[in-house]
Parts: sequence; C-alpha cells; structure tokens
Amino acid sequence: LAGWQSARLLGRLQKLTEADAAFEAVLKRFPKAGEADKVLNEWAALHYDRERYARGDEILRRLVQDFPASPLAGSARLSLAESDLIAGRTDQARSQFIALASATVEATAGKVAAADQKKALEQSQLLQQRALYQLIQIELGAARWEGVRKFCEESQQRFPEGTYADENAVAWAEADFRLGDYKLAQERLLKLKARKDEPALRQAA
Repeated sequence: LAGWQSARLLGRLQKLTEADAAFEAVLKRFPKAGEADKVLNEWAALHYDRERYARGDEILRRLVQDFPASPLAGSARLSLAESDLIAGRTDQARSQFIALASATVEATAGKVAAADQKKALEQSQLLQQRALYQLIQIELGAARWEGVRKFCEESQQRFPEGTYADENAVAWAEADFRLGDYKLAQERLLKLKARKDEPALRQAA
C-alpha cells in the first residue's frame, strides 16, 4: 500500500506523530484493502514497542471492529483482554477470555485454503490455551476454587500437552487442597513431578 513504507520509516525514526499521520493516511486511502488489517496491527505494535499501551489498544480496537474475520483479530482480542486485566477491569477481561476460549475457526473450502486453515486452527488453539490460562489465574486471584477446577479441567481435556499444562496442574492441586481434597491434591502434584522426571522432559528443561 502506498505510504506504508514511509509510515514504517517514521516509526523507526521514533517520529510518532508523523508516523501516526502516515498510517492514518494509508488507511484513509485504502480502508478495506487486503492489507489494511496488517497495517493496523503494525501500527499498534509501533505504540506497544514505545510503551504507549493505551494508543496501541485504541488501534487494535479498530482492527477488531473493522476486520472481525481477520486472522489477526483473535490475537488483537487477546491483547485487549490482557490490557483490561492489567488495568484492573477484571470482569470485562474475564468475559473476553471466556469468549476467546470458546472461539472456533470457520472451515473454508479448496486446496489453496488447506494450509491457511491449518495455520488458523493452530493459532486459534494457542489463543484458547492462553485464554483458559488467564481465566485460571483470575479465579486463583479471587480464591474461587471451584472456578479454578472448572477451567483447569477444561484446559486439561482440550489441551493435555498444552503450553500451560504444568502451571495449570499446580493451580488445580491448590484448588483441590483449598477445597479439602488433600489426597487428590497430593496425587496431582506427584503425577506432575513424575512427568517432569521423565528423561525426555529433563533433557528439554
């Protein structure tokens, strides 16, 4: 898109006011072009990199609103939910994480779409794992132990070898302990220890 490279250069030179104007000009000229969602994502990243988080969030909201079906929209929603969590808007963040955890990828037809569909599915699963992890952390912070159990169980069933499997197992054991299921908590921690003691996992550590 015309002007995109100029906007990038201005960002690298840390001329943020000029970069903002350049990015905005690109989007005004091509508001629905095939790359417009990428322009918005890159523009937001520029502000995040400069620790201007509120401005970055504002731009990501435009991405989600204008391009809800974009492959970048899921990551944008996750970033916005985590911003809400950091800002103390826990209930709002929780609602968004629940929506992200249950989001699905629509199937597309054709050979050309097969690789993209697989990539989209993998990305969706990563977002779902992260959303469930954040939900578990929210429930932990609020000492809602049944909620911790609920989301831990869902995460374990859906992603038994997921990115956050070990951290979630510790949270699950704490919930068991707090609810008086001491034996179950111990069994869960022993199972986690045995898993971590497996040779393949020790080598990867």
